[in-house]
Amino acid sequence: NAEYMGAFEYSVNMVSTPKEVPRIKYPVRPLVKWCFGVGHVLNDLTAACWFSYLVLYFSKVRHMSNSHTGLVMLIGQVVDALATPVLGIASDRTVTRFGKRRPWHLFGCVCVATSFPFILSECTVCEHPKGMSTAQCEVLYYVLLVALFQVGWAATQIAHMAQVPELSPCLSERTTLNSIRFASSVACNIAVYVIAWGLFGAHSGDSVTEKDADRFRNLGWIVTGLGVFTSLVYHIGMMGVSSSAVVGEMTDTLLVDSEPESLGSKKSGADHSRWQDWLVNPSFYIVGALYMCARISGNLSQTYLPLFLLDSLHMSKSSITQVPLVQYCCSFVASFTMRSINKRVGRGPTVVAGVVFTLAACFGLRIIDHHLANVVFGLAGLLGIGIAVTLVTSLSMGSDLVGERTGTSAFVFGVFSFFDKLSCGAAILAVQQFTPHSDSQKSSYFRDILVFVPGAAVIAALVLCVLRTWLGLSKGKPVRKILLPETDGESDAN
Repeated sequence: NAEYMGAFEYSVNMVSTPKEVPRIKYPVRPLVKWCFGVGHVLNDLTAACWFSYLVLYFSKVRHMSNSHTGLVMLIGQVVDALATPVLGIASDRTVTRFGKRRPWHLFGCVCVATSFPFILSECTVCEHPKGMSTAQCEVLYYVLLVALFQVGWAATQIAHMAQVPELSPCLSERTTLNSIRFASSVACNIAVYVIAWGLFGAHSGDSVTEKDADRFRNLGWIVTGLGVFTSLVYHIGMMGVSSSAVVGEMTDTLLVDSEPESLGSKKSGADHSRWQDWLVNPSFYIVGALYMCARISGNLSQTYLPLFLLDSLHMSKSSITQVPLVQYCCSFVASFTMRSINKRVGRGPTVVAGVVFTLAACFGLRIIDHHLANVVFGLAGLLGIGIAVTLVTSLSMGSDLVGERTGTSAFVFGVFSFFDKLSCGAAILAVQQFTPHSDSQKSSYFRDILVFVPGAAVIAALVLCVLRTWLGLSKGKPVRKILLPETDGESDAN
């Protein structure tokens, strides 16, 4: 293990005992970091279209009823939610020469690439169906495509998320990986809005209609092509990386100075944890609920911001690309500050900062009207910063929770994602079911949705963060004994 030891950085860390122990940092190579960062691009591009434009596309282009739109979205989220923990367990149990994660990542990419372009396209087999109405056939067609898409999306997501704790045991490195992952996600959202601006900007009008069907179809094919290319880059770049063996190969006992969740299993050394062990860990439920709240805040605001711009502020359809673009540019910048902020003030205060930014944006969205429509650009920037801070920190808490128990990391993130998808799907269905039919009522309705749903979600995240601290689940423990490989016949362990 000499090649690994050459990368270690030592610093003296005084703990509760008079002895001094070294704090170990295990840096991930820059090339691996950036190849890892593009591994979720296909998912991020398609998810940006899914949450930003699918409800808009079904409602205003395909003229699906609100209940049918909500049903398709809910079924997609439920399939994703059910598939996620199953795929997580399957990934944890997979043993191949390519590792645990990459085969499932590839499987997911294939499913996504073969289904998503057709979701944003017209149903060519629904014109003269037999035994059912055109509307029923259309719903069935999109449900089948959405189910395939969500299974693939879940497989790719879990395989990618589970790699973070496997690539490095160091908290700061994991925060960096999560920041790169989130920055890549934000960059994908920016790319989607830039592409959509190019497709819709030249044909600016008052609203989106069925005449925009070709533009939505082109958007679907463009983002799928870009995602397939970056997925190839990811698989080529990760060929020489055996992430599942990184922690185990370094040393028999390798621990880092961190929170108790990140200390991993009770015993040092090989990971003998079982997924059932997580069910009696209170941190598992608190961090999972916090992550779910962060996702609800981001996904619901992303879904209903375009409808708020069109129906509440009466802006032109080019605004559905420009305003989200500003929001995600601010998120992109904020994501690069997460490592230093988390390191200086800790996870809890960082979550509080994200909540404050989000609530400030929600308050502003509540009071503006169409006469002050341009103010929405600044408020979207605040919202983007708040969502970025809250989501990146919640992901880092998840990686801290896993710690050295990387053998069950996919199960942990799978369960987190299960409740994330289920709650988002149920929320979208409820919103669609209660959507009024009159344009005057829609104006105030979409405003209330954009303000109160994300606002309530981040307040719940704040309560969970306080509860986590109150229960003592965020307090650090003294660094335990660190055993290093022997050199020249002598042990470096203290």
